Amino acid sequence: MKKLIVANWKMQVATTDGLFFLKQIANFSKFKNDLIVCPDFLILLQAGKILENTQHKLGAQNCSLKEKGALTGEISPRDLRLAGCSHVIIGHSERRHIFKEDSALINSKIQVALNNDLIPILCLGESWLERRSGRTRPVLSAQLKSALKGIKIKKSSDLILAYEPVWAIGSGKSLAPEEADKIINYISDRALKLNGKRFKVLYGGSINEDNASIFLLQKNIAGLLVGGASTQELSLKKLLKA
Repeated sequence: MKKLIVANWKMQVATTDGLFFLKQIANFSKFKNDLIVCPDFLILLQAGKILENTQHKLGAQNCSLKEKGALTGEISPRDLRLAGCSHVIIGHSERRHIFKEDSALINSKIQVALNNDLIPILCLGESWLERRSGRTRPVLSAQLKSALKGIKIKKSSDLILAYEPVWAIGSGKSLAPEEADKIINYISDRALKLNGKRFKVLYGGSINEDNASIFLLQKNIAGLLVGGASTQELSLKKLLKA
């Protein structure tokens, strides 16, 4: 069964480099895993055209809480869909911690994304202090419950979950694959109880071409949310082959 690689480029790839890389990706074929690329907002329209007739999907790194309105600097999920996006990352820890996005905002973004036929990739994760104090599971459960409050999801394929321990992102320290698998199984079970659906759950946090295959061998890990290691052709190819 194919696993899913979500390439979150963040602000790591310059516009011209990103377009060149996307043209290379468009020629990727016959890999073991599926790919969703989430590049910079400025190149989404061009990215949609480049990837249009390929097997790869286009995602956005964020979206607004409304389809339209007086929201300076925001990106409409309607326009993301028109640009060719099929997915959107919501609730990434960098949005939660740097930009102070709370549960109510994340909940609104999920709803408006679904309304515009975008598949949300909902990120969940605990801080190092929360992990050290034994609160990983309660924190994840609370994040999941608040994010999906009042939201009706028709099919299990309409939402993807991504578990990224906050302390592992960009630190070079990933969770042990076996422990990650247990936590992801917990998230999957909680989502089933809350929403009646069993969603794909990805793992992220200091994933690279060297450790990816170990995580993908785990029973409950449906794929990987990858940052820096997805921004270079060679490492991305290795991730897709893992």
